Amino acid sequence: MQMSKMMVKITVLLVCCFLLVLDAGATSVKTQGVGEVFYTGWGEPSAKVKREAHEKAKISAFKKYIRTFDDIKTETYQKIKSDIESNLDRYISDCKTIDDYTDKEAKIYRVVVEATIDTSSIEIELKKNSAVQKIESQKRSRFVFIFVKRKVVYSKSFAAKVTAISNNETAEDEEKDTKILRGGGSSHHGYQEKTKIQKGGNVEQKADIIEYEVSRSKDFDKIMKKTIANAGYKVVRANRVKDTEGNKLKVKIKQIINDFKSGAINDDTLDDAIDICCNRKGGAIDFLATGTVDVGTKEIDPSTGNVRVYVSVAGEVLDLRDDDSETIASVGPIQYSGLGPNQQIASRNALQTAGKEAAGSLIAQLRAKGIK
Repeated sequence: MQMSKMMVKITVLLVCCFLLVLDAGATSVKTQGVGEVFYTGWGEPSAKVKREAHEKAKISAFKKYIRTFDDIKTETYQKIKSDIESNLDRYISDCKTIDDYTDKEAKIYRVVVEATIDTSSIEIELKKNSAVQKIESQKRSRFVFIFVKRKVVYSKSFAAKVTAISNNETAEDEEKDTKILRGGGSSHHGYQEKTKIQKGGNVEQKADIIEYEVSRSKDFDKIMKKTIANAGYKVVRANRVKDTEGNKLKVKIKQIINDFKSGAINDDTLDDAIDICCNRKGGAIDFLATGTVDVGTKEIDPSTGNVRVYVSVAGEVLDLRDDDSETIASVGPIQYSGLGPNQQIASRNALQTAGKEAAGSLIAQLRAKGIK
């Protein structure tokens, strides 16, 4: 009996993992759209009217998907919009009717559809349109990226320090006559004191002290490298940068990791990495991408009962082709999440999603600027 229960648990776990892998590698999305057509005549709308409404609903669903693109990706899409939308069935693998309604008085037929959009095909078309795909392989831009994974191991917050200041000032008022009381009494002159109170102060708030456990993430690095390479750019590992004569120029990755333990990369460390990668030391690297992937604590997803882990990504791409080394693209901070039967799988799914999406965002910015 115990063995049987154990086998059931193992089977359920394997099924969960399988489903999660399918979800993580999904290349399609489902969106809904609405189509509406006016018709003439009596009775029900014709088959032609229904087909027209169905096509309108399909286009509506597709445009809803396109609206999820950021500004940079949308700019690239506009260049190929007419070709894609004139061959929509190539990019919509399935389109089924969810609901329809006929308003006989207004002569309107309305239909709601759910369209399954092949996102990988759209990405291929966007990729074809990028400048990097139009040049020879050996002339394509060379990338080094160094993203580090961080977990908070120590955090200290400080209460606000409030300093109050009170200043009392006493001044003599102008001379005033007192009234003569009815029934006698003498009048007299006198001075009246007035007290002026000034209050003020300041609030001092010290920044939190946060220390991180820092390492490289194979899951994040692997998917980011693959995404950048698939976009047509050349990815060079940080420890394999070479000068024009083939000599190794080692980027100080351990120093970079050590810097990120206290928050951010040190300017001197970054300058050294830039010198090694770019032509100042013969590295011939065009772009250096650096950033962080902060892994949060686990929580339970109420709808599925699975473990959920969030990761936050922030990074930038430096252009090393001239001496200024300016930021040419950036991402985040932006959160991604992953689900799994346990924390390890949830973290891996979150890191893989983050790597793919962050790389995609950076690539879209580079494409929009015509980077080859």
